[in-house]
Amino acid sequence: MARKIRQHICANCNHSFNEGENFCPNCGQENHSPNQPIRHYTAELIESTLHLDSKVLLTIKTMLMYPGKITRDYNDNMRARFTPPVRLYIFISFVFFVLLQFPSTIYKIVDHEKAKSPVILDGPHKEQKLKDESSTITRDSLQDTIVTENILGLKINMSKAEMLKFKNAKPEQIDSLILSQNKTPNYFNRTLIQQILKSYDADESFTERIKEKSIKFGSISLFFLMPFFAFLVYLAYFNRKKYYYEYLIFSLHYHTVIFLFSSIIILLSIFFSIPGWINFFVALGLLYYLGKALRYNFQGSRWRTILRMMAICSVYSITLLIVSITVIFLGWWFV
Repeated sequence: MARKIRQHICANCNHSFNEGENFCPNCGQENHSPNQPIRHYTAELIESTLHLDSKVLLTIKTMLMYPGKITRDYNDNMRARFTPPVRLYIFISFVFFVLLQFPSTIYKIVDHEKAKSPVILDGPHKEQKLKDESSTITRDSLQDTIVTENILGLKINMSKAEMLKFKNAKPEQIDSLILSQNKTPNYFNRTLIQQILKSYDADESFTERIKEKSIKFGSISLFFLMPFFAFLVYLAYFNRKKYYYEYLIFSLHYHTVIFLFSSIIILLSIFFSIPGWINFFVALGLLYYLGKALRYNFQGSRWRTILRMMAICSVYSITLLIVSITVIFLGWWFV
């Protein structure tokens, strides 16, 4: 915890502080000296944003064992025992996006170590290696004919050698290529051509940079997706006469659960191979959790809850698909 440096006299009204006074009884100013090292303010910012006390275990336990209860209690103003939803959401989502970086990093280290290890081939293995190299050379010579790329109306038709040469082309050459397609040399077309050329015959680091950029844009998209999910729940239960704020708290808690389970899966996948059926059952479990939470918070029969949940998930899934494609495209565009 960031330790606050106390003052003896209030700088605002000259009141002499007594022992244990955190605020001035005359003017209300906090007993806290502003002239402190930058590390203090950095620690204070991190603490205020990510601070988790003993209530977090009770919050997560209640959230997982009783779907929807923590949201209902919080909206009914019984919130003192629980960690604030925004703080918990920020912390869990932060852990999720940090873990999202790990699998590829670890595999890359393993592959790098394998690459450094010398491989000695003899006998039939050596002959097979020579055959593979021969076939690779043949493929390369065939690829060095004509390469055709057609993206968003811009068509590139040139040899592999020309494609590699154009990777470092000057702006005038790019404009000439665009004009040859009867297109206007503007920012969009120039960038599109440059990204197509970058993508051609790109190495693994290029893909990793796209992933990093996509994760960045994906985290930003959550500022839209989470309130949008709350709005869908609001539309599904508009006759309940509740404020949008209550649906927003519901969305915060549900997305926290999603990030919590996703973080556990990613953490396990770093060290173990996770079969696909586990991800499938986790997805089913999250749907079951959503149905239970909706019914606990907003009442209604089981079948009506299922129908509402299906409508919410259908619209949200389509939105997620559109956002995911957009995020990947932006990651490729700005790499």
